[in-house]
Amino acid sequence: MTPQLELPFGETTLVSENTALWTPRDIWVRLSKDTLPQFGEDRRLDFKRGERLDLDDYATYLSAFSNTPDGGLLVFGADSKAKATGCGGMSPRHLNLIENGHLSVCPMARPEFKRFEVSVEGEPEFCIAAFVPYVGRLVETNKGEAWIRYGDSRHRMSEEEKQDFRSTRQELSFEQS
Repeated sequence: MTPQLELPFGETTLVSENTALWTPRDIWVRLSKDTLPQFGEDRRLDFKRGERLDLDDYATYLSAFSNTPDGGLLVFGADSKAKATGCGGMSPRHLNLIENGHLSVCPMARPEFKRFEVSVEGEPEFCIAAFVPYVGRLVETNKGEAWIRYGDSRHRMSEEEKQDFRSTRQELSFEQS
């Protein structure tokens, strides 16, 4: 009798223990109160305290991560040192804006959201993680601005940089699309 071939469909893929090698998607999938302190702001990740939401600022991050290979991750409810501050104090309106604001300020972005539990001064709280995948074509804000992520900062693209971005991704010109 021939042995049956076993395929590892039930097994999870191995991810390096070195979090510096994790992609933004790897971070988003594994993000928890235990893994949060292991990260700092870099090309892959940015933290927002969560007390308020500036939609114009949010739009620049959505554009930047959408235009950066591998995408990026925004974590609402944590300071720039990855210390949890929580989102429990945000109004339902602001919580909803985090999850649907992209539709009005950066409609080509395709963020995915999840809430995860954290502890703030010993009390249960939550943060919101927004994974913004790379789209593969230029993503502009509702103001016609395009951004990209370099290290831990955003860079506003010039018209020449936007044209170069489009041409290197074989985007069809407006007339052809």
